Amino acid sequence: MAGAAPPFRTCRTGARKHRSGIPALDAANESTPGNTDRRYREAILLLVFLLLACVPARAQPELGTYDVGLVEIRHPPGLVEFVVPHLAACSVNALEFHRELYDYTPSGPVNLFLEDFSDFGHGGATTVPTNFINIGIAPFSYVYDTIPAIDRMFWMANHEMAHIVTMDQAAGRDLMFRRLFGGKVEPVASHPESIFYNYLTNPRWNAPRWYHEGI
Repeated sequence: MAGAAPPFRTCRTGARKHRSGIPALDAANESTPGNTDRRYREAILLLVFLLLACVPARAQPELGTYDVGLVEIRHPPGLVEFVVPHLAACSVNALEFHRELYDYTPSGPVNLFLEDFSDFGHGGATTVPTNFINIGIAPFSYVYDTIPAIDRMFWMANHEMAHIVTMDQAAGRDLMFRRLFGGKVEPVASHPESIFYNYLTNPRWNAPRWYHEGI
């Protein structure tokens, strides 16, 4: 009599995973959905980083510089360069005139920025924290203003330099506080006490506009 048939065995499908016997290594080799998602995220982040690294840096135009001692002119390269020497000569002559008229000693060089960012000519001046003039090269608008119809570079250089001299002019007490604070203090909205320090170092800067424009 033939022997009894061996019991039926079920076969496992799929390849058997090789285990090294090292728990940490075996856990790392496990291909679980969580590990796969993490690898996808890492690959995407690496790809994004490489793409950002390949983006060329945006070129920033360098400003031209025209230094004539106490007046240093900065300007965009190109269109306005033709008038820079003339503006420099007008600015130096105006500064020398006002220095003699007001017995003025500059606290530092005057930084003048010549630009063409507006449709109409304009100018502005400040002495806090440094002496700075901004001049727009465009023609003036005569719709609501009455302005002398002369060389506008000459006129604006004299006008704005008068503001620099009268605002920056310092008495003995002003010079003492400028040395104490290391210069002229600029008011900052987040520090209201800076208004007081500003007045101590540059009191004439705080005069009303009608006073400055009437000089």
